[in-house]
Amino acid sequence: MSSSSLSKRKLDDFADNAVLRINPTRMRNHQSATSSNSPNSSIADTARLQFFVRILSDHTLVLHAYSCDTIKSIHEKLQSITGIPIIEQSLIYRGKQLQWEQTLAECNVQNDAGLHLVGRMRSTDHPRFSCVPIVLEFCKLLKRAAGVDDPLYGSCRSSLGTMVEYTDIRENKWSIGLGDIFPFVSELAAKLSHDLVVSAESTSFPGPSPSIGDVDDFTAFMVAVRNEIKRDLGFSCPVRLPLSEELPLCYADEITILHGIFVNLLSKLDRCLVKIEEHAKENGGETLSVGCQYLGLLKELNSISKLYYGSEEVFWETMKRRTSALCYIIVRCANRSDDDHKWILECKEVANSKARRHLAMTMGRL
Repeated sequence: MSSSSLSKRKLDDFADNAVLRINPTRMRNHQSATSSNSPNSSIADTARLQFFVRILSDHTLVLHAYSCDTIKSIHEKLQSITGIPIIEQSLIYRGKQLQWEQTLAECNVQNDAGLHLVGRMRSTDHPRFSCVPIVLEFCKLLKRAAGVDDPLYGSCRSSLGTMVEYTDIRENKWSIGLGDIFPFVSELAAKLSHDLVVSAESTSFPGPSPSIGDVDDFTAFMVAVRNEIKRDLGFSCPVRLPLSEELPLCYADEITILHGIFVNLLSKLDRCLVKIEEHAKENGGETLSVGCQYLGLLKELNSISKLYYGSEEVFWETMKRRTSALCYIIVRCANRSDDDHKWILECKEVANSKARRHLAMTMGRL
């Protein structure tokens, strides 16, 4: 039996016998702690992290480590749990295989990050890409056998999205092409559209909103899709629709369909923002439980709009009409200290002084 087959078998055996079933979304509110046990390291270097390691099944392991810990030490922990030798393990984060000598901080592994454990393929010189086609085929098989609502299929699709998010997808023997992953984009967009309609039409507030996982998966796939479309267009965005028949494009159909997805989701989100405005007025500014995934989806639609001539203006005009709802969401949801929300500042008219001040504070500018 080959080493890659052996590691896969051990992964499968662990999945069959594991009793630890953790839903990462239930742990999102946990705060990271810090330790000062190491006198030679800064507080940032010794930050204690909680993160998740998912195998290709419905099982997720919760691990704790320090930012200064090496990836090899994480492999050793996984060996003690799964029984898989560290030489047969491969850890994937944001589409990249993590190297043993690196630390969690050097790999930019954040608190509550999601990593993926797969068997190392020794037969290839490109381990970063080797597992992607395997996961793709596994997703296709699960979809045919169990359908899109199956939890295991959703887990596999999420794993694939994580792998391709920062992968240069090209049609070669080591990777996959846009035609392989675009069906997942359409599938997730349809689900998001349905959930937004349900949310807008719900008699209660907040109504059912898109799941955070679906928004994250949609965004992950779209990173690769946008990069490939830009390459197909010669990076000369924005493009006018309808496409000229004289343009020698490989992905003309996908480019046209994606614009339809943008228009549809923006329209559905607009209706949800209207509902947020109405309830905010009716409740006199009372704090409402608003799904923060709305902000993540708006960010992705803003990125898509830049691909098409005139679409960016349509996006911002919609945001200007819903300034009060957008600011309401910003103040309650833009809480991470990074640049995830910098896109909002591209148009000063959509954020009032309170929202702008909140964004500045969350991004460490004050």
